[in-house]
Amino acid sequence: MNRILTLFACCFLLSTCTTSKLFVEQSIRKFRLEVLQNGKIFTATDSPIVLEPAPFKLRITLYDIEGIMFSSAIDPLYYDVPAEDDIFACDLNTYEGPCHFISLKAMAEPNFNAEKKLHLGDEGRINYWFYDAEESWHRLDPDIKVEGKTVIAHRTVEQLYDPEATEYIDLEDVKDDIYVVAAAQAERTEEDIQAGNAGKELQREKFILRFQ
Repeated sequence: MNRILTLFACCFLLSTCTTSKLFVEQSIRKFRLEVLQNGKIFTATDSPIVLEPAPFKLRITLYDIEGIMFSSAIDPLYYDVPAEDDIFACDLNTYEGPCHFISLKAMAEPNFNAEKKLHLGDEGRINYWFYDAEESWHRLDPDIKVEGKTVIAHRTVEQLYDPEATEYIDLEDVKDDIYVVAAAQAERTEEDIQAGNAGKELQREKFILRFQ
């Protein structure tokens, strides 16, 4: 009898710990960004992430936020922004200041990632990837999974696209490192609006993609 009670207590504690861990992760993290290829899962801790020159997926998990700002570039201009600097900092009245990640830079993309490409951004181009159940469109793969306030989405990548040169690049032709930066932003408070400030940075992830 005592062994049964002990086993029950252990199972209860394990369940509680797992639930608590998930709750803590969701309360601290606003998103998770992973790279999937050939059954392998890579995260920022694996950077530089070395991939085969073949299709891969980005898995974006959103924890009770609408979306993330995202940049993939051959220039580390966003990658090198110090961690202590708010990547969203900008005077929205004048657009003076760093103004690294602002909505005006978000590029237009086909709905539902129809072309399965990853844009090469620059100082004036970034992406905004979001999911809103009330909207009839988004920039991610169609198969969105929603679990409560958590959204799990994918972005399939079969080629790169250089909007400056208006050309598509096959993955086997990518010779440069790709600097990836993603960040989540807080909603603007009344004080932010009055001061012309952008919403504060909540979380940032960055890594390097390398094709070999």
